[in-house]
Amino acid sequence: MPSLLDRAKSWLGFGAEGSWRGPFSGMGEQGNWFPLGRYEDGFQRNLGVGHGMLPPMAYACVMLNARAVSQCRAEHLVLSASNAYEPSHRSAAAHILRTPNSYETFAQIMLNTVAEMLFEGEALWFVVRDDRNAIVQVHRVPRRAWTIHVDPESHEIFYGFSNHDLVATPDYLVPARDVCHFRMHTPRHPL
Repeated sequence: MPSLLDRAKSWLGFGAEGSWRGPFSGMGEQGNWFPLGRYEDGFQRNLGVGHGMLPPMAYACVMLNARAVSQCRAEHLVLSASNAYEPSHRSAAAHILRTPNSYETFAQIMLNTVAEMLFEGEALWFVVRDDRNAIVQVHRVPRRAWTIHVDPESHEIFYGFSNHDLVATPDYLVPARDVCHFRMHTPRHPL
């Protein structure tokens, strides 16, 4: 006799543990959707699947790596008078490594940055400076909320940020010196 949990799963359409959860589909190069077979992930037919349809094994691998990196302890080391490196607890860099901003710890910002790098191929931070030009805050920027702008006259690089999805006219322009752009695979633009 099946348990109450197994009956509830079958009523909700989840099926038995380990059973196929399909049907799934993948998007082709022209934007058309094609059905995926029981053991397919779309790679062989060059079909793209969104993050909501990411194979669970790929998602688990990305998150495993992101959690491992986020558990690494970061310290700001300074060279002492005796030529030995000692941790600094009062420098601006040490402060950023403890509290990068008011809503995330350093472990959280690293976990989310590494996960975004592995899912999207790149991640972006921008920094806020005080009146002494020291960095006081670091903020992550969602992938679809920024774009790159190159000044046609001076060829300086700026990053445009928007409060909503990517638009032609950004809300803010930030110079490249105040941006940490972590790049792995950037098919849209070489920067």
